[in-house]
Amino acid sequence: MSKLNIVKSVIFLTILFALSACNKSDDNQDSFHPNGILILSESKMDITESTYTLNSGNVKEVRNIEPGIELEGSDLTFLALYNTDGTTTFLSIDPQTNIPDGGTVVYVQQFEPTLINFIGQSLDATTNDGFVRITGDLTFQSETITISIDLYQTQLSGGTSTYTIDGNDAIITGGLGIYTFNQLLEINADYPNVDRIVLKDIQGSIDDDVNVLTGKNLRKAGYATHILADTFIASGGVDLFTAGVKRTRVDETSRVGVHSWCCTENGQSGDQLPQDHPAHTSQLNYFKQMLGNTNGPAFYFFTLQAAPSDGVHFMTQAEVVQYNLLTD
Repeated sequence: MSKLNIVKSVIFLTILFALSACNKSDDNQDSFHPNGILILSESKMDITESTYTLNSGNVKEVRNIEPGIELEGSDLTFLALYNTDGTTTFLSIDPQTNIPDGGTVVYVQQFEPTLINFIGQSLDATTNDGFVRITGDLTFQSETITISIDLYQTQLSGGTSTYTIDGNDAIITGGLGIYTFNQLLEINADYPNVDRIVLKDIQGSIDDDVNVLTGKNLRKAGYATHILADTFIASGGVDLFTAGVKRTRVDETSRVGVHSWCCTENGQSGDQLPQDHPAHTSQLNYFKQMLGNTNGPAFYFFTLQAAPSDGVHFMTQAEVVQYNLLTD
């Protein structure tokens, strides 16, 4: 599953939430839980929920947005909006068709009672303080829906991850993002007995920059990471797994999937860039910290060549051993 950096370029969002505000004073001495896990001092990131209006003017809050739902034969990335009344509407953004002021064509898919594809007409997108507002009409045959959609960067970067506690383990599943960053802080503060983060069926990361911060916190706190049998981790899930001070899995029935990332502003994917390109810097520095100055870059560039951004390569046991992904 793609790491979906394309979402940010598609909607031409220019804002960047203040990640630097996540760090508190460094003057405090480090404190540890009885099990030796560092008590993290970071603050949670704020998430502003996106909203949309359909026809009647009734603004519905969006509980969650999940980028990356792909329909067979489609090049579009879909955003699933789970409404407070339990219905589900899908918004897709077509990266190929621009509209005035940096916007894009939006499609709405309604799955009850049958699939209906509303195509955007006369749409406009404006960048406001912290969000992009898309307005206009959606049409299907003779039916027209007037929309106003506010898409917040923090909501798009939220992810879909959830966690449960099982003894000394915190089991995380879903798509990684700001929610995961905040959930790790909750685990660290509320469950002092937890010393291992178990990654179960991780599709990838919604926001690589946030995922890097989550991984750095995981390593700083001193957590181990683990993969259960008959589950998988992919893309940003593998990145997060490498942050464990100890990294284990039950057996080879757990799958480890890697691929290249997409895309730079001019549409190039990671595997198309020379190894000294600045776009590699953040990931290179991350893997050097997690896997070492030699093995880290070797593993990173291996992932870029292993599969394209819209594909996945599940690593063989020999490859897992070659790049020292497991410590035991």
